[in-house]
Amino acid sequence: MNGAYAPDRQSLECVAQASANGQPEAKRRMLAVHTSPRLADDLTYTFKVSQNLHAELMLRNLGAAFDCEHTQSAGVAVVKEYMLHAGVDPHDFKLYDGSGLSGHDLVAPRALARFLAYVAAQPWFAAYKAALPVAGVDGSLGGRFAAADSPLKGRIFAKTGTLSETRALSGYVVAASGQTLVFSILVDDHLPGAPADRAVMDRMVELIAAQN
Repeated sequence: MNGAYAPDRQSLECVAQASANGQPEAKRRMLAVHTSPRLADDLTYTFKVSQNLHAELMLRNLGAAFDCEHTQSAGVAVVKEYMLHAGVDPHDFKLYDGSGLSGHDLVAPRALARFLAYVAAQPWFAAYKAALPVAGVDGSLGGRFAAADSPLKGRIFAKTGTLSETRALSGYVVAASGQTLVFSILVDDHLPGAPADRAVMDRMVELIAAQN
C-alpha cells in the first residue's frame, strides 16, 4: 500500500480544451497575478482551527483537478477512491461533503485509524503531522492536556471534531514506549453541553499513551 497513488487524471485535457476554446495566444493579456498559499499552509490553517469553508473548497478543488468538475460529488469521488487505495473498507465510511458537517457523513473509527496508519507511511507524513493541532500547544487542542504537569502536552497530534451531540478525536500520540500510535475515538449522542464525554475521551488517550 506504499506505492504511488495514480488515479486517472484528466487535468491536462481540461487545460488543453480550455486553451483551445479561448483567444489566440497573441491576443491574450495578463491582467493580474495571485500566488496562493502552499497546500501545506492551507492544510495547516484548515486543521488547526477546523476551518470548514476551506475544507469544502479543497474538496471541490480535488474534483476540478482530477475530474474537471469543481463540484462536491466529483471531490467526494476522488476522496473515496483514495481511501479505498489506502486500504479502508468501503463499508466503513460514507462521505457527503468535505467538512463533515452533514448528517449524511458516516465513518467508523477503524476506517479513520486505517487511513491514519496509511498516511504515517507516506513520504509527506511530516507535513501532514505538522498541520494537526498539538495537545496543550495550539489549534483546537491548545486547551486540552495543557497543564504544566501533563505528560501528554506536545505529544498528541490530532484532529478534533464537534457537531451537535457528536464529538471526535483522531490522530497520533507518542506513547511511553517512544512509539507513535494511531488512535480514533468517536462519541455520539452525548448530553448537550456536558463535558463528561470529552473527559472520558482524554482519559482513553492517556491510557493508550501509557503503553510501554
